[in-house]
Formats: sequence, structure tokens, C-alpha cells
Amino acid sequence: MLDQKITYHLECALSGDPQNADILKLASKFYLNKNHYIRVETLLDNFKNHKESDFIFFIKAQIAFKKKEYPAAAESIARCVDLNPSIDHLSLAYEIELYHGNTNNILNYLNLLVEKDSKSGWHYYELAKLLDPESEFQRIFYLIDTSILLLNYHEKPVILKYEILLEYQINLQNTPYYKTIENILHELDQILNKKHKNCTLKYYVSWVNYKNKNFNKAIQILGEKSESNKDLFLLGKCFFKKQKFCISFKYFNKIKLSRKDSFFLNKLKADCLLKINKTSDAKKYLTLAHDLYEIEQDKNNELYDLHLKKNRYREAKKILFQKIKAKTYMSDICLSLHHFNSSPELYYLEKSLNINSQNSDALYEMGKVHKKKCVKEALTYFLKCVQNDWTHTGAHIQLSLIYKELGQIQNYLKHKKIAD
Repeated sequence: MLDQKITYHLECALSGDPQNADILKLASKFYLNKNHYIRVETLLDNFKNHKESDFIFFIKAQIAFKKKEYPAAAESIARCVDLNPSIDHLSLAYEIELYHGNTNNILNYLNLLVEKDSKSGWHYYELAKLLDPESEFQRIFYLIDTSILLLNYHEKPVILKYEILLEYQINLQNTPYYKTIENILHELDQILNKKHKNCTLKYYVSWVNYKNKNFNKAIQILGEKSESNKDLFLLGKCFFKKQKFCISFKYFNKIKLSRKDSFFLNKLKADCLLKINKTSDAKKYLTLAHDLYEIEQDKNNELYDLHLKKNRYREAKKILFQKIKAKTYMSDICLSLHHFNSSPELYYLEKSLNINSQNSDALYEMGKVHKKKCVKEALTYFLKCVQNDWTHTGAHIQLSLIYKELGQIQNYLKHKKIAD
């Protein structure tokens, strides 16, 4: 009813004075919000004396953006910003370019927003995310610290700051920005005490403690009664590292994920069950994980390509590590399934090495298989095994036996000494 009244009065006003710029602007904004694009385009035709005005380009950019015509939207908003780089115009320009994907334009608009809207911490934060920490760390930390203050220690800029401090710790070693792990953990603890109700920050601080083997601290921060999937996942991993495998499995088992997203979860459940000798249950989860590997990697590939397309290089790098981690897990899954397979077939063992040719345990197993047929072939696999893991006792034992059999006493003594 209200919309009908507004429409009636707008149309009456337009009939009375069809060239009135203020009325045309009001009507354009109203119809645009209602997605009545054709009516808006008709109204724009009435701006005979204002065809090159910033307002016309602003409305055209909004219409194209709503229609998902990103190149046209980017072109119109660029002309609008050239005429009038207001905060509203720049904000829309930045939003459009996130979809259009021109990195130079994104940086340009964010730089202008930081300059013109200096009290908005989000502009500082978004600009800091796009800059390269290896070459622009001074500016990045200025932007992040400003963002943290303006946003009252919001978790996003806080987490970004410490992610960069940890990720580029070596690069920052001879700069004023360098912090030791102990410094970082202390500062995060202080910030968490100020923002103790923030779940995202709690998780991040717990994760940093977990990565630095402070498992009890990570559990303490999260609280053992946490219910979110991310918290349960991290708690399960902490208890696994503490060798409390039943408790670890309990947390993993509480996690609710769709089947297509449960590759890593099934692998971790299987790891717990193998540790407590529930092999038949472990095999079930290993098989589930095995069957989900391709889906997991397809999802990772899609995300990786998307981040690259949007010039989110740090996010793309994280997905790349996720892909490598999935490959490592899958190789181990295949090796475990090989152990469960009582037949002489080598399908899973060969698949394990095809996925990760540096899997030392799989190389060791393949060496044992070939030892029965060809000692020289077995020797190759055992040598590759110790090249990838010099502490692999089983491979050194096998090498010492083979070298003794071949009469190579020096090599025999070397590997026997390491094995002992």
C-alpha cells in the first residue's frame, strides 16, 4: 500500500515536471530498489541535459551490477568516479570491482576510500589484505593497526595481523615488526582477555597454541564443552596429540558435516580407531575417506581458481596447502587399506605411491614386496625411503641385511649402526 502511494506521487511529480533532476533522481532510486530496471532506464532518457553527469553513470552502474553485467558496471562506475570520487561512488566502485576482478582498480578505489573516509576501519583492513607482505610490510602494519583501533579490536584485523606475523616471521626477523612465538602468544592472550566473548578470536588463539604444541592451553581457551564444528575439530586434534585417542574420537564423532565435506574428518576418525585397535571400524572410515578424495580435491581446485580469479593470493596459497595436505592424507589412507588387504594385489600400495611418491612408509612397504623377487629393486625403494625419512628404522634394518647379503660391509655397518 505504501509503495503504491509513493509510486503515485512520484509519477504525478514526473508528469508535472519531467525534466526536474531532483524528482528524476528520487524516482530512479526508488524504482532501482524495486528492480524495475526498464522504468529506471526510461527515466534516465529524460536526463537530456545531464547525460554526462556522475548521477547518470552511478545509476547505470547500479543497474548493470544488479543484472550481473560486471564489465558494463565497472565502466560506468569508473566514469562516475572520475567525475565525482565521493565515498558512496567509491564504495560502489570497490564492490563492483570485487566481482569484475581488476586488481589495479580495487587498489585504486581502496586507496581513495582510505584517504576520503579515514574513520572507516574496514577500508584499512581490506587494503592491507591486498598488499604483498614481502615488499610492503610497513604499510600493511600501519593499515592493520589503524584498522584494529578504529574497529575496537575486531577479530578480523587482529587475526590478519598475527597471521602475517607468523607466516612471514623469517622475512620480518631484522625489522621492528618481528615478534617471537612467545611474544605473539602473550599478546594474543591479552587481546583475548579483552574480547573474551569473541568465538572467532578464541578459536584462532587456540589454533596458534595448538600449532605451537601448547595443547592444554588450546583446550583451556576453547573449553571442553564447545559445540561448533571448528572447535570440536580442534579439540579432537589436541586430544589426539595428547594420545587420548578415545576422547579425541568422541569430539570428532560430534562433528556434523555433509558427506562431501567429510574427507579429513573420516581420516582422523580412522586414525583414532587404529590407535585403540578397532581395526574393522577404522577400515570403514578409511574407505569412506578414500571414496571422497576426488570430491575433496575438486572442491579445493574450484576454490583455488576462484581465489586466483579474485586476486586473493594469500587465500589461494592456503587452499594450495590444503590440496597438498589432502594428497598426503590420501596416500596414507591407501597405505592403510593396503595393510587391510589380505590378497597379494598391490592396487592400494601402488596408488599410495602414485599420489605421493615420497611417502616413506609406502616406499618401505614396496621395498618389502620386491625383496621377495628382486633384491636390487627392493634396495632402490629402501634407499628412497631413508632419503625421505632418515630416521626410518625399518628401512635401515632392511638396508643393513641387503648390504650384508651383497657383501658391502661398509654400507652394512653404517645402516646397522643407525638401526641399532
